[in-house]
Amino acid sequence: MNDRLKYLFDRYLSNQLEEEELREFYDLVLEGNDNVELSQNIEAIFDSIPTTSYPLEKADELFAKIVGNDKRKLSGILSNRHIIVAAATIIFIGLFSLVLFKYRYSVEQKFSTVKQQNISADSKRIYTLLPDSSLAIINENSNIIYDDKFGQLERQVVLSGEAFFEVTKNANIPFVVKHNNVKIRVLGTKFNVNAYKDKVQVAVQEGRVQIEVDDKFVTILHPNQQIVYNIKTAKTVTNKITIDSVLSWHSQDLFFNDAQFEDVVTALQRRYDIRVSLDERFYTGKRLSATFLRDETLEQKISVISAFYNCTYTIDGKKIYLKSRP
Repeated sequence: MNDRLKYLFDRYLSNQLEEEELREFYDLVLEGNDNVELSQNIEAIFDSIPTTSYPLEKADELFAKIVGNDKRKLSGILSNRHIIVAAATIIFIGLFSLVLFKYRYSVEQKFSTVKQQNISADSKRIYTLLPDSSLAIINENSNIIYDDKFGQLERQVVLSGEAFFEVTKNANIPFVVKHNNVKIRVLGTKFNVNAYKDKVQVAVQEGRVQIEVDDKFVTILHPNQQIVYNIKTAKTVTNKITIDSVLSWHSQDLFFNDAQFEDVVTALQRRYDIRVSLDERFYTGKRLSATFLRDETLEQKISVISAFYNCTYTIDGKKIYLKSRP
């Protein structure tokens, strides 16, 4: 055991350590360079302490053995009772150091071995139950990621694409869906998140959700409300919606409510894995409101859309060409 540590032990037991010395003392103990020898000596000596009163000279001897100096006398500084208690304190510090070391090692091991679960839906939707029994319906070309400690300290899911969540209530552990710098925080509710490309759209069916951007509060959404956050411009728009229009992808129906043309095309391309091309004169400013049932063919849908936008269409395998009428 090094001389500096013995010196600090001495001053610690006599309550003479300055603040900086106290920090140094703790640091030396936590470094653990002398802890094996120290712990062995302390435990062997302390085990020999009887439960009855301990003679003063023996107490001096006990402390001297602990600090490694048999000739030092402390009767003028500490009582025999204080010396025994001091010895016990040193043991406590030694054991505390060992426990703290094991705890730190354990925590480091846990964090270094955390595994992630990645659930991807490529060409079809996936229904999955999360470890807390929450339901996630993952749309095509989407995926969610969560670690194997999900539900223990937190319930966080990282989403890319679109998914619907029916969250099991747990007031102690909020449920969080994260996409880039956007967080959706809930306790128990049903909501949809669409996070393709540069927009994050959140729509609530039941309950309430809290929206955060860059860890700052933005708003709270209620049923039949939707927020659209533009990642590039950092702008948000909140509006009332018909929730069926957002959730229609569950049943494979297509529901458009005052939808922009680009949203119509995106929905068709995602549903049927097709590419839509337009001629230069095609006017996309009109908004579409329509419902297409799951048993209607792609061509039936394209026919209705073409009539609405006053254009002709050609289907060539996975490619669809729309051309404005003269």
